Amino acid sequence: MQDAAAVPLDRLDHTPSLVAFLQDRPAAPAYRAGMTTRAENTFTSENSESTPREWTGGAMARTRWLKEFSGDLEGTSVVEAIMLQVEPAPGGEAGAIYVGVERFECSLHGRKGSFLLTHNATSLGAETGGEWTIVPGSGRDELTGISGRGEILPDHHFVLEYTLP
Repeated sequence: MQDAAAVPLDRLDHTPSLVAFLQDRPAAPAYRAGMTTRAENTFTSENSESTPREWTGGAMARTRWLKEFSGDLEGTSVVEAIMLQVEPAPGGEAGAIYVGVERFECSLHGRKGSFLLTHNATSLGAETGGEWTIVPGSGRDELTGISGRGEILPDHHFVLEYTLP
């Protein structure tokens, strides 16, 4: 049996009231309580500040920048991070790491509030990796109880997969 959702409405054996119901029902909400939801966004960065720090074995700086988001997440954030470019071993490549905390003030699929996200990223040559995790217990207002993780993609795209109670 074929799934009714995959069959065009004019091909279903139906009554006119069923067709009207299926055509007039509202779209499924982007957010559903207790389920993992995906938010796709873009962002711009501005007002960055960088303060060099003394560090043996590499170049370290404390950085701060502001971001503005549009998409399923609308709002702003501020990032505080430590960045380190490691001195390469003789004949080796220079690695890099950054760790940080980002505070969002936003509307996420229409729910307003704030939350924190931790950053942890490394690179060595062409190999890169990173984790962006929502800090447990950091959600406020309509985002209380949020959990999940994020991913930064090329061209300042940001994907957040989250769950709310």
